[in-house]
Amino acid sequence: MNGFRVAMSTTEDCEAAADQCAERLGSAGIDEEAVGFLYLSDHFAEDFATVRGRLQGLTGVRDWVGSIGTGVLGVDAVGEGSEINDQPAIVAAVAPMPAGSFRLIDRLELLAPTDVASGVGLEAQYPFGIIHVDPSRPEAMEEISALADRSGGFLVGGLASTRKPLPQQTPPFAGRALCGVMFDPSVSVQTGLTQGCSPLGPVRVITEGHDHLIMAIDGRPALDVFCEDIGESLASDLKRVGNYVHVALPLADCDRRDYLVRNLIGIDPMRRWLAVGEYIASGERLMFVRRDPASARTDLEAMLRSLARRLDAPPRGSVYFSCVARGENMFGRPGEELAIIRRELGPLPLVGFACGGEICNGRVYGYTGVLAVFT
Repeated sequence: MNGFRVAMSTTEDCEAAADQCAERLGSAGIDEEAVGFLYLSDHFAEDFATVRGRLQGLTGVRDWVGSIGTGVLGVDAVGEGSEINDQPAIVAAVAPMPAGSFRLIDRLELLAPTDVASGVGLEAQYPFGIIHVDPSRPEAMEEISALADRSGGFLVGGLASTRKPLPQQTPPFAGRALCGVMFDPSVSVQTGLTQGCSPLGPVRVITEGHDHLIMAIDGRPALDVFCEDIGESLASDLKRVGNYVHVALPLADCDRRDYLVRNLIGIDPMRRWLAVGEYIASGERLMFVRRDPASARTDLEAMLRSLARRLDAPPRGSVYFSCVARGENMFGRPGEELAIIRRELGPLPLVGFACGGEICNGRVYGYTGVLAVFT
């Protein structure tokens, strides 16, 4: 099975940019089946159908999935490319796959959990999926959960990010909340999630909490426990902790590394309460985490090394979903996050985009990076 072919263009005319990408990709769909991944900066938000159509015609690849982002990511097999933010850009990849091994989500019969003819459940048919979500659709979160529940598959992906409303009734979403592709068991893929955080203190229990408020932790005033866990240096200036310290909610039946990170949105020093950007209930577990460039780099490197140990063959290509708050904002310069991936995993073709939320195992995260590596 051949590796992914990746092309990027920053030409301001969308048709010319699509033609440049197609020329660099070549006629990829003649001899083998392939999925096309296509990510456009939000400058081209209204041009997805045009770009996709030109790529279909020029490459011979019929099936393209993708999204819109404030930034796009693309690196080819020899390391050419980077992250492009806040300017017109297109990144496209052709990913050869085994014959009959994938199906676009809009062609799946998701209303029935089993195939009528074979009786085989969708989980057995398509255990892995890459999805892209329009967060402006009110039903978006419900549809992610519904697809995860009905398919039983492991879903990764990202929420579109734009500085202007996404056009309705046009690709990539065409009036739907999500789009993407599901893969059958013949497709070999490994995934990794990097939170960009380091824990501060142990996992604790919310003993009194309601709505967005945490009043007590482990039977003590919430703010007292918070100050103890974050340390004297940070606790001495609570006005600045919101830039560094967040609340992490460990997921049930998961290890300490798998948690949802939510912002600290308020501190009540009189009542010793905390306010968090998530609905809270008594009995939930929590811990405090620090997010800064050093933590982000360390956590990304640890995730990549763990993922590398799980690869059963040299990687053919990858798709990366990185939060809009990462990239240059977190790693100091454009392309550094991708350079770290390349240093740890070797010459790896990669495409992706800057997301308004990242999806791993059907859950929506923030400030994270989610990587899918195909072998």
